[in-house]
Amino acid sequence: MTTTDGQRKNILLFAISLLLPALIWLIPVTEVFTGSLQLYFIISLFVILLMAFELVPMLVSGMLLGTLYFIWHC
Repeated sequence: MTTTDGQRKNILLFAISLLLPALIWLIPVTEVFTGSLQLYFIISLFVILLMAFELVPMLVSGMLLGTLYFIWHC
């Protein structure tokens, strides 16, 4: 099975969408930058990148944002 250029691009963009929020996870938690705030930034950045790169439909991104906030109590 071969991958086309479009598939490679989507895989790369999805990897970026996962890696950038993971970098926020590596920032140490302090009194100002709490764990809850860290999780809020991770979820927000992930969904913003999904929207910006158009990896999923906009409706799915919007629903995902609200659902993730609800699940993780942000």
